[in-house]
Amino acid sequence: MAAEALPRPPELHPALDVALTPEDSVLPPFTQDNYIEEVLSLIAGARSSIRLQFQYIRLPRKAVPPPLFRELLHLLKRKIDELETVKVIVRLFPGDQTRKDLENLVGIELDINRFKVQPNVHNKAILVDGQVAVVGSQNWTGDGTVRNRDASLLIRSARVHDYYARLFEHDWERMAVQSLRGAPPFDLADGPVTPPGFVRLAWRDAFGD
Repeated sequence: MAAEALPRPPELHPALDVALTPEDSVLPPFTQDNYIEEVLSLIAGARSSIRLQFQYIRLPRKAVPPPLFRELLHLLKRKIDELETVKVIVRLFPGDQTRKDLENLVGIELDINRFKVQPNVHNKAILVDGQVAVVGSQNWTGDGTVRNRDASLLIRSARVHDYYARLFEHDWERMAVQSLRGAPPFDLADGPVTPPGFVRLAWRDAFGD
């Protein structure tokens, strides 16, 4: 992730007063019930755009991820390869937690050039194809997608999607960056291939003797 300008001040956005039409629909997916199945179907069906904003997308440090969560991450990887517009915002945590999260995603060959980091993110949102918005409490982890008692609303409404998409693009352009400023470097010493977007350097070249 290359360094770039600091985020600009946020803008305020009026709340959306929306009345759903007969063509719109709302579904309440719950983790442990139908969340992962609904999200897998939604992402698999994406044809033009996916926008994701979470606190984190996190693999477990030691345990094997649940099969459906692994399937979700592999599906995201495939959609990044297929679609021109896939944008992901995750939170920039103090210390090296964000670096570790992204390093693990590089390890499963996710292209993190489609990712930006943003301080103070607490959103959990999925926006697809100009038509569907999912907002709720699930982060993309094994617990958040499979085990916890988390809840969301899946709203099929172009107007609702567009409202959240404007908020997302505001954050993407003004609040998020492709930089891990202040985070320790990625450890790629044992990797045979340098991931896309990275340059392999000797420690001395980066930090001196």
